[in-house]
Amino acid sequence: MNPNVFNSLDRRGWFAARALIFAVAVLLVFALASICALGSPNVRVMVLNWKLGGMKPADYSTDVANLISEGRFDEAEKLASYIARNSFMPGQETVRDLMDEMAAKKSKRDKSPLKMGLELVTGFLSGGGESREELFGGLMSNILLSNKGLSKSDIPARADDESEEIASALEGANLGLSGKWYPGFIRTLHRSDLLSEEFTAFLKDNAAESAAAGKPSAELLEAVDGSKDIITEFGVERALGMFPEVRDAGDLTWIVKWGKSCPDETYLVVTHGGIMLLRKLPDTTEGAARMATIAQRGDAAIASANFWLK
Repeated sequence: MNPNVFNSLDRRGWFAARALIFAVAVLLVFALASICALGSPNVRVMVLNWKLGGMKPADYSTDVANLISEGRFDEAEKLASYIARNSFMPGQETVRDLMDEMAAKKSKRDKSPLKMGLELVTGFLSGGGESREELFGGLMSNILLSNKGLSKSDIPARADDESEEIASALEGANLGLSGKWYPGFIRTLHRSDLLSEEFTAFLKDNAAESAAAGKPSAELLEAVDGSKDIITEFGVERALGMFPEVRDAGDLTWIVKWGKSCPDETYLVVTHGGIMLLRKLPDTTEGAARMATIAQRGDAAIASANFWLK
């Protein structure tokens, strides 16, 4: 056999090997460049905008239905109003039917003062509850009358539970006259399952720190002011609807800050697990526009924004 054939095959193999090495090197460089690029905030925002552009607005009619079934009519009405104002949002016909259903329920409830009165008394005695009347009754007993509430399971006995422990710790945190209402408020929220484990731990730690220092910590004062401001900005029912997502005083501050420019979108993002986005989005007109886009596209957009924004 001609030895030149082997030489030709050797050269082809060498060229193929060099081509393969070059291709692998190019891929590695490209991969490294991509990783570096994805670390850039501008690139990550660009990717997020591209992903958001491919998403359709979310159907929040189920949220409205759930709020109505739980008797949270004020929250349901505000969410329904937001959907109605934005003609591109799906589920508008369903929401109109739900509003008719809610009007009938409200009318029936308004015609049952006995039931409302009983729930108010139950909330007053227990220090909280699930319905609007029980919750308001708990707030009355815990704040207005400085009453610590009675145990639901044993009405004659004082409640000896974690709610009482937190309230007692806050009472020893030297909050002063302006914060006298706060222990009772937190007692009611905890007893009504409206406090996250993170915020509960935050309050306990700061109350202990404040008691030891003889004055309230800056973080605890921020929580007191933030709790008051969120109610002022959003109303009682909507504020309480967001409270379970709060983890620290900073969350309250950011909710109030965003609530001034886009209350509906802030409510949607927070209640759908996107409270961390409030710190990631720029507090600008551009940030507010992106907040609206994310809120209108629902859970998928919130999850995507949580991943891409740093």
